[in-house]
Amino acid sequence: MSLSLTPNQTQFHRIQAFKHLDEKDQLFFQKNSSTGIDFCVDKIFKKYLEERTSDPEKSTSCFDKTIKTMSSHRNAIARKTEQRSALNSGVSYDETTCKFGISRTKQMPTVYELVLGGGYEQTGNKVAQLIARDLLTCREFEKFRETSSAEIVPTAGETSTPGMNFTDEKGLNLQMNWKFLHAKDIDPTSIDPTDVSSDSILKSKAFGSKVQEMKKLRGSLTFSDIESLTTSFSLEMVHERKRMNPEIFWCQRDMSIITHMQKDLPRFESLRPSQISSRLRPAGYIIGTLSYSLQGRDPVVLTKYSTYFESIPGEPKEEILERIQRCSFIKLSHQDITDVPITLSDAKLYFDDAIHWTPEQGIEQLKNSVGKMIYLLAHNHRDVRGTAAATEWIEKAIYKLHGFQLASPEERMPDLIAFGNYHMDEYLEEYKGSFNLDGI
Repeated sequence: MSLSLTPNQTQFHRIQAFKHLDEKDQLFFQKNSSTGIDFCVDKIFKKYLEERTSDPEKSTSCFDKTIKTMSSHRNAIARKTEQRSALNSGVSYDETTCKFGISRTKQMPTVYELVLGGGYEQTGNKVAQLIARDLLTCREFEKFRETSSAEIVPTAGETSTPGMNFTDEKGLNLQMNWKFLHAKDIDPTSIDPTDVSSDSILKSKAFGSKVQEMKKLRGSLTFSDIESLTTSFSLEMVHERKRMNPEIFWCQRDMSIITHMQKDLPRFESLRPSQISSRLRPAGYIIGTLSYSLQGRDPVVLTKYSTYFESIPGEPKEEILERIQRCSFIKLSHQDITDVPITLSDAKLYFDDAIHWTPEQGIEQLKNSVGKMIYLLAHNHRDVRGTAAATEWIEKAIYKLHGFQLASPEERMPDLIAFGNYHMDEYLEEYKGSFNLDGI
């Protein structure tokens, strides 16, 4: 097995992300990162494999424990960052409000969104090029532009990307569906179906019953009890909306994404390159819905990619798509919170393949398993501030378990590789080419 040797790089991009810019804080970050990686390898991975060897029938995966451990180390670093920031600002610090550690399942279940502009401009440019390439031969987009108005129904203006389908030995299948909407057809009063108002919860008889049941069981309720009940009930409401009518649910979700984009036009303008006119006149919007299915199950939505386009009557499609590339501004709407546990469970399948890898299978198979795990974990946005650091440490721990040191450029961020290329074949090629493995 021939592996190129590259000097091990520091994790500067993560240090910078956590705002650990002085030497003392950098050492703290590096120490905690290494501690978490070593703990996973020695106390979780190796112990799990030893137990499996002594009891081949043992089927419990160590994935959940790994996720919990890496999240814990990540939050320890984040708490120190926020504690220092609070001290510098002269305000009191409460570790329960640490922004980095907030799970989306502990918040109201709105979909978290990320703008691929400014610091993420490079990834946004990559996505814009993909969109333009995929829509270049899209007849539905051309037909849409020839209409003066689109009927806003769940199936209107949708098309699939040719050649997007990807299938592996587990039956993983990816699909990108496109929807096109005229700017004038957007309803500014549209309601996001993932939003649950406090009033709707308090007025619900079912919620009142849950409160009474818990009160009867415990005698009295704390603020934490009420908060937990409210969150779980709001999640149930969103899940029920989706279950009752998924087409309407996602149609409303698309409409709310565009509504937010319209409100954010000033922000869009401020992030566009200086040589581009800051005045935006969107003629319409494009939404790409990335979904996947596994082992024949119904599709699960991962991420929605949305952008605007400007055009004049009779303008060739090629010029519109060229402008999308040149003046790109992409918005990611992360996975709906009610689907997070499903995708997390699916990522575990590839994690287990990677943990049980043997040299006889070849390094390519190990990289493919880890790459697919990272792809699903990146789109599975579980925490408000993201989980990229924890995923990268899991990646390093897996390779270290098998005797490899992952060496990569300082700016490498595998979650952005996943977001920046929704074609799995192309993503895997880019992922595997983004680093070298050195033998330990």
